[in-house]
Amino acid sequence: MYLSLIQNAALLVALCSFYSLISRLRRDRELLTRILEGLLFGGVAVAGMNMPFQYAPGIIYDGRSIVLSLAGLFGGPAAGGIAALVAAFYRFYLGGPGVWAGLATIAGCTLVGLTFRRAFADRPERLGILSLYGLGISAHFVMLACQLLLQPWPAGVAVIHRIWIPIMLIFPVATVLMGVLLGSEESRIVAEHDLMDLTAELEKRVGQRTAELENANSALEAFAYSVSHDLRAPLRAISGFAEIIARRHRDSLNEEASHYFDNILEASGRMDELITNLLEYSRLGKKVMPPEAVALSPLVAEILSESGSGQTAADAEIAVQPDLPVVTGNRTLLLQVLSNLIGNALKYRRDGVRHRVEIGGTIEGNWATLSVSDNGVGIAHEHHEKIFNIFQRLHSRDDSAGTGIGLAIVKKAVEMMGGTVEVESIPGEGSVFRVKLPAAVTSGNEGGEDEKKSRYSAR
Repeated sequence: MYLSLIQNAALLVALCSFYSLISRLRRDRELLTRILEGLLFGGVAVAGMNMPFQYAPGIIYDGRSIVLSLAGLFGGPAAGGIAALVAAFYRFYLGGPGVWAGLATIAGCTLVGLTFRRAFADRPERLGILSLYGLGISAHFVMLACQLLLQPWPAGVAVIHRIWIPIMLIFPVATVLMGVLLGSEESRIVAEHDLMDLTAELEKRVGQRTAELENANSALEAFAYSVSHDLRAPLRAISGFAEIIARRHRDSLNEEASHYFDNILEASGRMDELITNLLEYSRLGKKVMPPEAVALSPLVAEILSESGSGQTAADAEIAVQPDLPVVTGNRTLLLQVLSNLIGNALKYRRDGVRHRVEIGGTIEGNWATLSVSDNGVGIAHEHHEKIFNIFQRLHSRDDSAGTGIGLAIVKKAVEMMGGTVEVESIPGEGSVFRVKLPAAVTSGNEGGEDEKKSRYSAR
């Protein structure tokens, strides 16, 4: 007796395990999963009929009523119907005087499970212990009613009289235990599917937002390029005619008119500079820049030699680290980055202080960091992010020239090369701009440029 009880318990636990494995397929193969679930429940019901638990001589139990009621509850119409058909065919095959009572029990318990599923809006994992106990009571009341009505009356009444108390005490509790196990598996599977749906929805939204942002950026770049290109011709005409008038007819103009023409020429120059920078910014997004090994020391020397004749560089102290890193990037973009950073470092200075600019670099792992620092006016902390936005100026035109696009170009160019740029600054003490880029070779390499390129190619 006890061996049969253990076998039935093990059979029901195995049902839970296989149900969990099969139900994971439900997301992509709903119909196939329901068919497999139906065959699983039906197979377990058949196995239970072959391992009956004998309570007393002539009183034999099996777990088909439990299994089929749970098949209707958790499997739904498809799985429950298949399970009932499998169990019914096998019971019909066994035959015997109780065949019709057995078939009615199979159908009735399955219908009870389907009814409870419908009552809980196809979410069987929401059933609590009391609801599962109600399912067990209902299913086994139906089972007893089928036995009473379809068994021969003298024998049927005698059997029901002997078995109804242990059945109503034991089988509903077993139904609760099985329902709790299957419900926990169902809850976990539903949670996993919900998480996958949320992840897919989030990825879809991120993809949509990314596409929208890329389209907006492309449209903005195209608009900036078109407007800048179209503005250049009329601007040159205005500037040219104003310059001709100011040059040829200055003697015949009064002081006020001469002042106005000087303002026109100055404003035209600023507008031309703005258009040039805007065109350069818009072109960055259209360039294909293959990565290469670029030594920073020659680039810095080239930039300083070009700006050395200017007043801003002539009266400043400039210190450059002897061996700057070799980075993976693009020479043209790096020239733009260094020109803007060094130009800003030379431009924004404090009165009464010997201006000093330091250019250095370090390598940590696979990354190289270039730093450009100065002891100039500095930048307030709340503006550290804003200065990299296009058209962002922190100083008036009377204090310094510029269009507010230089640092936006720096950020965009650095990001195109797979790097980052950041600033540390204290007002009245100076600023440090750091550009982080993939390193090509170590800065300690003493070989020539050909050796550096060959080492980069070997990587």
